[in-house]
Amino acid sequence: MRAAKQKLAQHAHAMVMVQREGHLARQRSDTDDLQLLMAWLMPGTTKYQVGRLASALQDVHQNTAKLEVVATPEEDVQHLLSLVQLHKMEWVLEPSVGTGNISKVLRAAGVKVLTNDVNPEHTAELHQDSTQLEFWERLQADGGVPCVVCSCWFRLLDLMAPLATHYAQELVCLHVPPTYVTTATLARQKWLRELADADRIALVTGLSTGALGRRCSWLLISRTAGGWRRFIKDEAPSTVAWIPLPVSSPD
Repeated sequence: MRAAKQKLAQHAHAMVMVQREGHLARQRSDTDDLQLLMAWLMPGTTKYQVGRLASALQDVHQNTAKLEVVATPEEDVQHLLSLVQLHKMEWVLEPSVGTGNISKVLRAAGVKVLTNDVNPEHTAELHQDSTQLEFWERLQADGGVPCVVCSCWFRLLDLMAPLATHYAQELVCLHVPPTYVTTATLARQKWLRELADADRIALVTGLSTGALGRRCSWLLISRTAGGWRRFIKDEAPSTVAWIPLPVSSPD
């Protein structure tokens, strides 16, 4: 993890220069480039949905310090730890640290965490833009990311979720609103269905009611078929519910 942190810091200036050159999918607040990127990450994403993502990215890039930050309840992170053995990971990346509740609870449980946040006012080891493809490419070039635990701005989930899923070597734990699965767009439904058909995804429910009066969930997404099951504790508390998303039966 230390090597990854040092190399990422060394590459920060180079990353900015690459972005300024306008390479495809680097400055993704540009709608045309974002459309191409989403066609790769989540095929079927409509122009309207890409426009909404582009608007959210513009807010991130231009109004970083003014963005509202909603803290992830510490109870939700403890809920995750009561089920998933994250301490088995070499280290964990939190790409959007925000108030720091996730990393605080993980570190208290003995999990090694590398934190990042685009907002320099937030306490993190790195201050880079995790919505940029180059951020993940550099991590991969420097040895890769074993695991991602993320509660990003919900407006960016359709970008961050497939990015993290593509690059994480073992597991992704995504903190998502209750509607992310139940009222998914057609493109997201297809993406989730493909993960479910491959036995790569499970839904963790029963979390606390957050500051906005809603109960979120954790999505567990593994690199390999059934890989997420290797990290589930043999004796999870009865208050923790995890649900493998349906696997389609053979025709």
